Amino acid sequence: MPKRLALLAAIVGLAVALPLLAVADHLDVGDRNDTRGLLDVRRVEVSGESRPTWHVITFADWTVARIWDKGYFLVRLDTFGSPRYDYYALVRSNGYGMKGTLVRDRQGKPDFNVSKLTAWHPTRSSIKVRVPLSKMRIGELRVEYFWQVQTLFSNKTCTQLCIDDVPDDQGVAEPIPGRTPGPIPTVTPIVTPTAMPTATPAPTSSP
Repeated sequence: MPKRLALLAAIVGLAVALPLLAVADHLDVGDRNDTRGLLDVRRVEVSGESRPTWHVITFADWTVARIWDKGYFLVRLDTFGSPRYDYYALVRSNGYGMKGTLVRDRQGKPDFNVSKLTAWHPTRSSIKVRVPLSKMRIGELRVEYFWQVQTLFSNKTCTQLCIDDVPDDQGVAEPIPGRTPGPIPTVTPIVTPTAMPTATPAPTSSP
């Protein structure tokens, strides 16, 4: 299998595997210098509501030509409330610029490319990608969705893929604009009336 296809296959397999736990709303997340390769993430910043933008900042500087067919960025997104990620924004280099694609992960079926995404390389050590929420199906009762960033890089140093997850082991909760938690219903216990015993008159003796 060509190296590029093998790397993409690994991306698909890794894009849905980690647990989904709330951390905070609209939280910028920092990460340690703990992964080899060019795409070790230093910080992830999120801005916007209905069309949120992820700004993924790495420790190292790099160019779009240098990571072509070697480096990939993913923003995993859980919008259904299932135990897995439902979509992922895939950002890659074509040698001249960054290209983004929103992909629907369909368990047991081939993944489906939903839409192109706006992605760019604003600084020497970062990418940005914008993901309109309107492009995804969101559960009717959801008031938040979850995200996690992952980078994958392969070269002579990272022969088996260098992978960085941010956060390491859980997703970050983001509020869905226009949706607020509903009131907690008050449950009134149903009291079944207890039947009162009927007094039986005492027998009287005959004269």
